[in-house]
Amino acid sequence: MAISFYNASGKITSELTGDKAVIDLTKELTTDLWVEGAWFNKPFYVVDDEVLPQPENPTVLVNQTLTNVPVPATVIINGISYETNEAQVELGFTQPGTYTVKVIAWPYLDKEFVIENPA
Repeated sequence: MAISFYNASGKITSELTGDKAVIDLTKELTTDLWVEGAWFNKPFYVVDDEVLPQPENPTVLVNQTLTNVPVPATVIINGISYETNEAQVELGFTQPGTYTVKVIAWPYLDKEFVIENPA
């Protein structure tokens, strides 16, 4: 038997598995938000006590511009994070090479792009 704990934004933060007596006692004593089932580290979140699959991230890469970026979002370029409140993000690379760009915007799934910037 299992229950999963989640925060106010619906992100599943942990889970507890055990026998029925332990789970039932935890349900009675905890003030944390929880749902039935083992959902931790899976692509789901909670809305109105219902477990739902995380939606696909709608971000699209056109040339060197990210469009349909959920707001707010974090854009990570080769490990460096940039916060944005814009639905369109222009990328500019001054050096040739391969760049990994990741878009993170809860509750959407993370989305990653690889960009080749020629010399």
